[in-house]
Amino acid sequence: MSQTLLIANLFKTETAFFAIGIAGQVLFTLRILVQWVASEKAKDSVVPISFWWLSVAGTLLLLVYAWFTRDPIFLIAPTLNLFLYIRNLMIAGRGRRLGTVMIPLGAVMMISGGVAAYLTAEEKQILNLDASPFWLTVGLAGTALWTLRFPVQWIVSERAGKSVLPPVFWWMSIFGAGLLTAYAAYKPDAVFVLAYALNPIPAIRNLMLIYRKPKPAQKTLE
Repeated sequence: MSQTLLIANLFKTETAFFAIGIAGQVLFTLRILVQWVASEKAKDSVVPISFWWLSVAGTLLLLVYAWFTRDPIFLIAPTLNLFLYIRNLMIAGRGRRLGTVMIPLGAVMMISGGVAAYLTAEEKQILNLDASPFWLTVGLAGTALWTLRFPVQWIVSERAGKSVLPPVFWWMSIFGAGLLTAYAAYKPDAVFVLAYALNPIPAIRNLMLIYRKPKPAQKTLE
């Protein structure tokens, strides 16, 4: 009877965390749709403020799910990018208070979480590296592209003085999403397959909008 109850509780726990992961993915999908619609209206690749707010909320949920799965591949990108999402809000002048609270809190969480993981990973299996060297390389390469696209975006935005999504951001999104989709399918992990599989579609569309943007008309000689 106790074993049956244990299995039932484990099933409830897995279902709860799966729901959290799906909720986070819904927010990430929504941010892409919001950005896509705004870009179609502007006939250019633009980034509305709601994109960054949805990014912050979705990241927090996916971090909870990623810690439950104990997969470091899916922990790296959300942890690092959370700070860049907040920074973009600060650049836009809409998230100064949020940044004041979240950045120190996030730093404490990362340091304390990293120390705890290092001290107890082997005993309590906090992290789970069960992938083959090939798939681990695929996952890390995808994570590198997926993660570094936002530092690149951040540098471009700092120079421009506003939040922008340059072409290189979308190219890195396409290749990073492709590699991470393959890795998630290998695991397999339905939440992260959904998280990355459809991302190339809006990325390609944004590139089309960028490259098809009319060039300024040249002055004609009288």
